Amino acid sequence: MLPACIFITLVLIAAGVEIPGPKFKPTKGEVWPKPKKESRSKEYYTFSPSLFKTKVTDKTCTILTRAVHRYTYMIQNDFGGPWSGSMWENDGLRLGDMTTLEVSLTEPYTLIISSTSKLESASVWGILRGLETFSHLLYYSDDYKQILINKNNIDDWPSYIHRGLLLDTARHFISLKRILETLDAMSYNKMNVFHWHMVDDQSFPYQSEKYPELSEKGAYSPWMIYTKDDLQRVVEYARDRGIRVVPEFDVPGHTRSWGNSHPEILTECSGLGPMDPSNDATYNLVGDIYEELNTIFPDDHRHIGGDEVETSCWGKSSRVRELIKEKGIGVEKVQGLFMETLISKLNDTKIIVWQEAFMRGVKLPKTALIQVWRWQEVEAMHKVLTAGYKVLFSTRYYLDDLTHDWNYLYKYDPRETMLARDSSLNLDNIVGGETCMWSEKVNDANVISRVWPRASAFAERFWSGGPGVPIPSRNDHSRLEEHTCRMIKRGIEAEPPRHSRAWGNAFPGILTKCGNSLGPMDPSSDSVYNIVQELYRELKTIFPDDHFHLGGDEVDTDCWSKNPSLMEYIKEKGIEVNKIQNLFMETMVPLVNDSKLIVWEETFTSGLKLPKDTIVQVWKYKEVARMKEVLSAGHKVIYSSQYYLDFLQCNWEFFYKYDPREMMKFVGNLNLDDIIGGEACMWSEKVNDANVISRVWPRASAFAERFWSGGLATASPPIDVYRRIEEHTCRMIQRGISAEPPSGPGLC
Repeated sequence: MLPACIFITLVLIAAGVEIPGPKFKPTKGEVWPKPKKESRSKEYYTFSPSLFKTKVTDKTCTILTRAVHRYTYMIQNDFGGPWSGSMWENDGLRLGDMTTLEVSLTEPYTLIISSTSKLESASVWGILRGLETFSHLLYYSDDYKQILINKNNIDDWPSYIHRGLLLDTARHFISLKRILETLDAMSYNKMNVFHWHMVDDQSFPYQSEKYPELSEKGAYSPWMIYTKDDLQRVVEYARDRGIRVVPEFDVPGHTRSWGNSHPEILTECSGLGPMDPSNDATYNLVGDIYEELNTIFPDDHRHIGGDEVETSCWGKSSRVRELIKEKGIGVEKVQGLFMETLISKLNDTKIIVWQEAFMRGVKLPKTALIQVWRWQEVEAMHKVLTAGYKVLFSTRYYLDDLTHDWNYLYKYDPRETMLARDSSLNLDNIVGGETCMWSEKVNDANVISRVWPRASAFAERFWSGGPGVPIPSRNDHSRLEEHTCRMIKRGIEAEPPRHSRAWGNAFPGILTKCGNSLGPMDPSSDSVYNIVQELYRELKTIFPDDHFHLGGDEVDTDCWSKNPSLMEYIKEKGIEVNKIQNLFMETMVPLVNDSKLIVWEETFTSGLKLPKDTIVQVWKYKEVARMKEVLSAGHKVIYSSQYYLDFLQCNWEFFYKYDPREMMKFVGNLNLDDIIGGEACMWSEKVNDANVISRVWPRASAFAERFWSGGLATASPPIDVYRRIEEHTCRMIQRGISAEPPSGPGLC
């Protein structure tokens, strides 16, 4: 069955099986990621953000000074400041030895919440993590009149020293504003490495000082570039938040954009392929670019790529074949030759590579980090670790895979996986991981909501996790609800992790009680019909349309059968349990008799006698048989089965394929004009203001053309449709509609 959701048109009669309100009620004052050790008391203190002060009892620095100001403002903003009143004074902020930001940075901290609170760490980076934790501990009282903080002792440190986010800014350009927002969100989740995948086949947005032609001819447009000032701003902004910035300029593959200005450095093979290892100019140019990067990025690591290299292209090049002959190697060794030559020019730079470079036998320095991202990851990690290298793990953390929700990301821990494979290994050599946001289908409109809060699950797993840490509990769901709301308050357009119910919040008496839950409306209660009729009359004064959607889908009839008083009621009426919905709807229909009705298909299939002008909305699978039944009964059809926009794995091409009249063309002697149209449905379990527009458009545009222009539905749209929807998406974006990219990398 398709998932249940909220409909674009008005649906009045809703059904549910749980207590109304949020599925997982947000916690109050809980920390994300979860601290390693926490002793939280029920005792609490009141707190006034406007009087919030810190007292540094040891060395200070600009990073700490700015952090104190930032968190003071953030707390005031989170709780609607300015505030006044008495408060406790935080006079225990003590800083240990100063260090530079590097891989081995020290992040442990202790935080004691009492009338005089203390935050201690051996480094400024631990203080940053502790300040973030402190900001999570504050919460409103139930009446929202006070801000409270519980007495607490926290001793906390990360499980993994490398907790990264890869952001691809080449397949679609991501603005500096969105990058800085990403860094903010990373700091709220205690992540500490921003892996900037800046260039790729599709575009070269980095503005080089020595080779400005690379971006002039390789960027999507003159304004879709990152200047040296932009990069320095990102580095400084990240450093203030305890985040390292590691740039990736992937070589020798994924480099076609380099060839727009320097085709001589790429291999010719029916087009331009990977970099040409036989040309000294290749190494000179790449080496110069990395020299420039060294003046901008202070981190001692560089990611040099090495993935998905089209090695067959080298075998088709006469120049490379000469090199192969000269070196006495096979084509499979050319990548090793290229990368070893490049590495020798990078001097003392520590490198990170994708796993293919290791698997293809590239001679890598022992300080190299190997990033594992492909399937069969257990064996890949085992090979890397037994060879004496350290691992970064990414296989299970690809955010562009929309079938994976935050629960999926939370489940996997690489050390736990390897412990089961080979307990003799030094698991500390799995130094961390990165969750990856590749940008084929993201742009400025949806990149933030695609990343958060799913990346928050990764963040907690790599801060709090390790062997033996369980998969998400109900409390973890509730903590993520609170944390998502916290991020939204701070300007991070995070998508919702779960959905809610609403009717019974105000009128629990109109819902059927079954066990500890509230189910569908109670058909034995007169107040149900009175409330609905009054609401209907109110709505009629607002909505002039002569149609009214009465709903009737997915009713939990089992709940009715579990309610003793309702069973007595239907016994008096002389009806069976499976006819209760009919009884309810038969009572409802006269109450809205001045409107023409639309109902979901279940109301029709229940056998209820509906007015002939009732329109039946078909939404389930087996839709051909259902439409035949509805049309044969003399009702008109609205078709929705194949147009559920909450199915994120269905792209616009999927929605373009289906035409209900085409589907029914050979099914009996039916009047197909009675299929009067359809509706694309955006159910909101996983959408909110942050992502609803980008989730709808341009996928709904495919539906719109199908139902406006019609015509023969084909297995895949004609090529001109791909081009037109690209243009139309750009048109919508120019008009302020935050549409997502329709078909992969590109620009507007």
